[in-house]
Amino acid sequence: MQSSKLFGRVVATTMAAVMVLTPLSASAKEPQRKDLPHNPVYNDDGVEWDENGFFVPEYDDDDNYKGTKEDSTNWDYIYFGSYPQTRIYDESIISRIDAKLGKKQDENEQYAPTGDAVIDGVKYRKICPEDVEYKAFWPSENGHYIPYLYFKWEPIKWRVLSVNKEEGKMLVMANNALDSMLYYAGNDSESGARYYWSESRARSWLNDNSEGCFWSQAFTPDEKKAVINSEIKNK
Repeated sequence: MQSSKLFGRVVATTMAAVMVLTPLSASAKEPQRKDLPHNPVYNDDGVEWDENGFFVPEYDDDDNYKGTKEDSTNWDYIYFGSYPQTRIYDESIISRIDAKLGKKQDENEQYAPTGDAVIDGVKYRKICPEDVEYKAFWPSENGHYIPYLYFKWEPIKWRVLSVNKEEGKMLVMANNALDSMLYYAGNDSESGARYYWSESRARSWLNDNSEGCFWSQAFTPDEKKAVINSEIKNK
């Protein structure tokens, strides 16, 4: 057991963060609310299930698949923290970001400076392939990586998974995958990082307060105070 501020779920190396927090109406992004959100409400719209927990599809008399009714869940959401999310294609904005961040220092450099720039009060991030450890999702053209990508910083939308009104806390999961990260790298194969979440690169990236990690970028100091340390099983 280890204490962890934040933990994540990895699917196909994309990251959707999960965490426990108390409501901070003063620091959370709009919509702000003074009360705790509601627990999810599951709507059973008539799907049939077999004894193993699998749904039973419907067929007509000619054995043609009719489809089935869909169950649904009503979720509450909150906005908390911020992260680069929407990709920017507007060349007028891109040119101003480039102008703010500067050009290459000399001809030997492959990429110009990257980082954050504020344009008309809106924060943007520029990145290049060298900024990314895992490049499987980086777009390419004619067999070469696109040299730069631009994103707009936006509030993070969290899905409320459960609410404990007695303790005044909630469990939330990011509604969208926010980034990608290696679970482990080839040189980690001799260590537990290959097998154990507690020693993985993905967990370190989510939890560390060092520059470039999710925890250090996504939340303000006040927002970090709202995230509760949780004892989780790491192995």
